[in-house]
Amino acid sequence: MGVTFTFNDIKKICQRLGLAIRESGSNHVMEGTDPEGNFLRVSVHWKADGRNLAKGTVSQIAKDLGFKDVADMRDYLQNKKRRR
Repeated sequence: MGVTFTFNDIKKICQRLGLAIRESGSNHVMEGTDPEGNFLRVSVHWKADGRNLAKGTVSQIAKDLGFKDVADMRDYLQNKKRRR
């Protein structure tokens, strides 16, 4: 069984990275500079709020946020003391 993420999981990750969350049309846009100085931007459709995100969407978000893969992003979410 694969790793699943909800929109709230992505929000938590973005908040830990210090990204600002704003609404833009029909999307939630999370953008800003992470602690290492990299500019990051992720956009998720508002209908995703509270639902599991598609595998391809999660994979693209992991790349956009600079994680090695989806499992690395899951580990970052679960391990509160972990730094990037």
